[in-house]
Amino acid sequence: MPPTYVSHTCLCVGDKPPEIDADAGPDDLGGETIYADKLWNNGEKIGYAFFGTRTGTPRQQKVVRDAIAEWVQVTNVTFIEYTDAKDPLVRVRISFNVAKDETKRASWAAVGEEATMEVPHVDPTVNIAWVDGGTEEEMKDARAIALHQIGHVLGLGHEFGREVRLNKEYMTKILALKPNEWSEDDVDRGLLQIVQRGDITNFPAVDRNSIMKYYMPAAQNEEKVEIPPNLELSEKDKAYMQINYPYLIRKGVNLKAVFEGSMTTLNLDATTTANMIKNRGKGDLPEARLDYVKYLVKARAV
Repeated sequence: MPPTYVSHTCLCVGDKPPEIDADAGPDDLGGETIYADKLWNNGEKIGYAFFGTRTGTPRQQKVVRDAIAEWVQVTNVTFIEYTDAKDPLVRVRISFNVAKDETKRASWAAVGEEATMEVPHVDPTVNIAWVDGGTEEEMKDARAIALHQIGHVLGLGHEFGREVRLNKEYMTKILALKPNEWSEDDVDRGLLQIVQRGDITNFPAVDRNSIMKYYMPAAQNEEKVEIPPNLELSEKDKAYMQINYPYLIRKGVNLKAVFEGSMTTLNLDATTTANMIKNRGKGDLPEARLDYVKYLVKARAV
């Protein structure tokens, strides 16, 4: 078992499928999950706190703060730390619950604003299952875990291509754990059938360099291939944030060029680019976000 196995296992899989509709999935775009409706308002002030009896060591907390600071460099939101997790302004509650049983140890986060707000205030919205270690490799892993989970908080889903097939028995076992508590039928309809229909991605095509790439131990897929995690934000991760959470004022930065460059990085077509520039110029960011979603629909239909 590789040393990063439990640290990088992430249990974020989206919403539990409806009970009635056997064909229900996140959308009609093959396996792709679009989280546009889960994004926070641009410029949002997001209160967060370390939560419960497992608030983390000083070094664990620093890793999270550093991850937040890295995302904020390319994302127009402000994270405000509170010492009291019960403060009504706290939206994101972060725990470091590390199960003694390594097979039950995993990280997760509610995806985006809506999911975060639906979590009862007595529960965390983010869990980082990282044991505070001292080696350089462990610290790199910890940073990557924190970046990945904060990506979920900001509304990003997983990046997952169909180069491997998920192991149903394994996925049923780990998704039965909290916070999902999925049944075998939930796993089949809410994950396996979706993955069979197409790639899962936040972008026009899967970004295998994304910090949101789904880490997978060999036991988790039929091919018995370990898919290692990424350790850095990719250029597309940054570009996604810069078009969906664009800074409106930033001293010494040509924000128009940043916005347009981000669309180039994401390989958007000329029509979508023109529409997004127009809507951003009018101050209509929700419409610009919708332009991006429409392009994803178009790209996936090809």
